[in-house]
Amino acid sequence: GEEVERYTAGAAARLVAPVLVSMREKFEDVRVTELAHFDARLAALAPADRELVEQLTKRLVAKMLHTPTVRLKKRRAPREALGWPMPCGCCSTLINPNDGGGSPRRQGASPVT
Repeated sequence: GEEVERYTAGAAARLVAPVLVSMREKFEDVRVTELAHFDARLAALAPADRELVEQLTKRLVAKMLHTPTVRLKKRRAPREALGWPMPCGCCSTLINPNDGGGSPRRQGASPVT
């Protein structure tokens, strides 16, 4: 009954938490890498404008992650937690815990240009 549902929800949350952390870390790595790629051009901006760019990119990442995060958290059974498709095929590896982990930068791949 109710106790089983609470246990199942807790088990799903424990399974999903590392996936959400990994997904957010990977998106943040991409955000930071892209800002670094444009660092020379952004250096000409006033500090306030540069802060606006920083906030804009953080908001974009948060908005892109919102729906997948909500959907993942809503999964009830632990085995379902990792079995749902991402909104686009290009993101599917972000939630695969068996993909070797690490960001492209740490794996030696060059950032997207």
